[in-house]
Amino acid sequence: MTRLSERTAAMALAGFFGLCASVLLTEMASADGARTVVRVLSPFGVDGLHRDLSVTARLAGTCWSGSASAAGRLDAWRCMAGNRVFDPCFRAPGGLRVACVSSPFSHSVTLLSLDSPLARENGEASIRRQPWALRLANGAKCTFLTGASSSEGGMRANYGCTKGTVFGDIDHSGSTWQVYYATSQDDSNLLQVDVVEAVF
Repeated sequence: MTRLSERTAAMALAGFFGLCASVLLTEMASADGARTVVRVLSPFGVDGLHRDLSVTARLAGTCWSGSASAAGRLDAWRCMAGNRVFDPCFRAPGGLRVACVSSPFSHSVTLLSLDSPLARENGEASIRRQPWALRLANGAKCTFLTGASSSEGGMRANYGCTKGTVFGDIDHSGSTWQVYYATSQDDSNLLQVDVVEAVF
């Protein structure tokens, strides 16, 4: 980790590592394992819900808009069952149910049965294209913060982590992505930390 003011020449010269897969947790790491691993979470395959996922609840619900957590995913929705909001929920083939995932680092899902089929796409894809979640080199697991948030050094608190907060946009300029991290939203001492894994 380096202080906020420090940058490396390698970061300025390395190319952007893009996203290009849509299967369950598809790994895109290089052969040497040096670059950030990018994964795309897709709970459903051609044979239905993937076998490594565990259903913790089956509820009746409704979905009304595109996901705020996994913005940019046309198959991700914001849904409700009773008084509880689920986000993101991923559309199953046929559109009559969704799998809601509380954490991309968990294998547990809640299945919602819907009264009417969803559209194939939610029509509210965002160009923001921020990953839904990050796993950092310091061990922190982070998920995107929706709604109002604090700021530090002119940067929004974009991710809440198990051990702190990520401020500002992700630096994609190198094969290993980096973020500015603080131990809490009130900590002005920002450190630059490598992103080990990004989940879309």
